[in-house]
Amino acid sequence: MRSISFLVLASVLAVGCSKPPSLSTTKKGGKNPVVKTEDSTVVTGEPEVWEDVEVLKPNSLALATAFPRLTQVQWENSVRDVLLLDKIPNLSSLFPGDPQNTFFANDGNSLVVSDGLWQSYIKAAEDMSDRVGTETALQNKLIPAEAAALTGDAKIKAILTPLLTRAYRRPPTTGEVDRFVSMYKKGPEMTGRTDPQKAGLQTVVYLILQSPSFLYRVEIGDKKTDLATLTAYEVATRLSYAAWNSIPDAELFKSAASGELLTDSGLKKQATRMMKDPKADYVLTQFYKKIFGTETYIDVIKKDPAIAPNWPSTMGQNLLTEADLFINEVVVKENGGMNQLLTAPYAFVNSETAPFYKVTAPSGKEFVKTPLNNSERIGILTQIGFLAGRALKKESNAIRRGVVVSDKLLCADITSDVPTILPELAAPSGTKTSRDIVNEVSGPGTCGAKCHGDYINPSGYAFENFDAAGNYRTTDNGQPVDAAANLRLRRGLVAYDGPQEFVKQISSSKDLHECLIRKAVGMLYAREVDKEDITLIEKIAKESSESVSTRDLFTEILSDSRIKLRGNGGK
Repeated sequence: MRSISFLVLASVLAVGCSKPPSLSTTKKGGKNPVVKTEDSTVVTGEPEVWEDVEVLKPNSLALATAFPRLTQVQWENSVRDVLLLDKIPNLSSLFPGDPQNTFFANDGNSLVVSDGLWQSYIKAAEDMSDRVGTETALQNKLIPAEAAALTGDAKIKAILTPLLTRAYRRPPTTGEVDRFVSMYKKGPEMTGRTDPQKAGLQTVVYLILQSPSFLYRVEIGDKKTDLATLTAYEVATRLSYAAWNSIPDAELFKSAASGELLTDSGLKKQATRMMKDPKADYVLTQFYKKIFGTETYIDVIKKDPAIAPNWPSTMGQNLLTEADLFINEVVVKENGGMNQLLTAPYAFVNSETAPFYKVTAPSGKEFVKTPLNNSERIGILTQIGFLAGRALKKESNAIRRGVVVSDKLLCADITSDVPTILPELAAPSGTKTSRDIVNEVSGPGTCGAKCHGDYINPSGYAFENFDAAGNYRTTDNGQPVDAAANLRLRRGLVAYDGPQEFVKQISSSKDLHECLIRKAVGMLYAREVDKEDITLIEKIAKESSESVSTRDLFTEILSDSRIKLRGNGGK
């Protein structure tokens, strides 16, 4: 269908929303076909000669408040669920990546449609519509049983209405249905297929996957005050993408249609149900993978043979798999949370990682849940992935380890008014330990003393009992390991010696749990947190400190009335 891409694009603007975003084009002349939208805006286009199209790009303020686009994960899941596929189409790997300038890469401020992404959407729409036009089993799924006894426009509407409802996350308007019926009938002309049903389905799927109402999560609301209250279907959409990264299911649609979803009890009922669904497991585990940075474990550097003579070439994948299994076990299977991740007395090991933990190796390369020596290790921060991934080739690195803890777990202010570039760490010599070297370049009296001295270095020193490969040690360069430090928390300086005492101190701190919940609110609401979120954050953080499961914490966040609101700066 590539030859008709831009003719169809013009039609998309006519059916996508009542006031489509502005269209800018580059063209070489020729007569432009004209399509009138619902509000009489005229959109012109020339399918054969247009070279480039940038579309669906509202101004940044409107995008941030009312038109966040789907992330790549959301696009994949949505296409699967709109078209009733058995699995995701796996086409977004060829898209330009989602912007990584925010922690979870899902903030509406950053999610715009670039020229390159728009072209990717067009190509993906072509690929998926071609599948619909050729796969009989897929066509049959898209035709409701009640359509079989109907004929003419009534049958087409019976096919299109549920399809459009899933795609737009709301019931389509009469005008939208009528225009899609018209395009469905033009299917043979558009596709060259003689079967009108196959051709019609192919054409409308091609249209739908390029529609603003599909690509964007439209959140207009009532627009009456500075805080717009979202409609029931907009709340359903926000809730479903927060919990499942996909479209609402039938029960959520039903709750929105009845208005029950806009009540406190109705919202709580749906949030509870959805977070208990296995489809929410991805959000639960991905949250912690991002916080601990486990995706970087795949790139762990090979360690010096002097400390890791049997470091396997597959270690990066081993550590990534170990972390994935561990987080899933704690958060999903055991229904735990941050405190359990920090204190769980086991790891998942295979024959290649077992020697580093000093445990009996399981047979083969399968990963087995294995108890660890609790006098040496505790939780995810003493597993090989974190320790080796935040170290040098031969030396441990308290700074790298401390940055992760200070920034990602405690939300400590480790910025500086004066940019600080620390010298490269030298290898220990004489009787100097790795800690001595770190202290020389970033300790008292150095340019990095403030943020390093109060936050970064103390957090990293807690793990000095582990070398660059994650092996447990009691000496470093022939000297006794010093894993004692004082960390500045909001309640004051706290003292500890080693990872067990360190974990005990931070797991009971407001710093950890309020940091965690700030990140959770930002991820689930797909925006930056603001001062109006403080009451919610403090309430949920207290529950987190009491070891309430992350699943229940997320349920509380999604049940709060703030999910029904948006800033109205883009009204």
